[in-house]
Amino acid sequence: MHRSFEFFHHRDWSGVTISEFCRMLDAYLRYYNEERPKEKLGWLSPMQHRRSLGGEGKISWTPS
Repeated sequence: MHRSFEFFHHRDWSGVTISEFCRMLDAYLRYYNEERPKEKLGWLSPMQHRRSLGGEGKISWTPS
């Protein structure tokens, strides 16, 4: 399932402010990109995989 469906599917968004929605979406995307185990990484999270390769486990990208 595409990540957007996982986040939006079967949720009642009534009463959720734009600010709350943005906070929730940011938290979900961080989970999805950093913590969620991936089959192609041997069921490690991306952070665990980076650490296993000698990295910090953090993403050092900063938006411009």
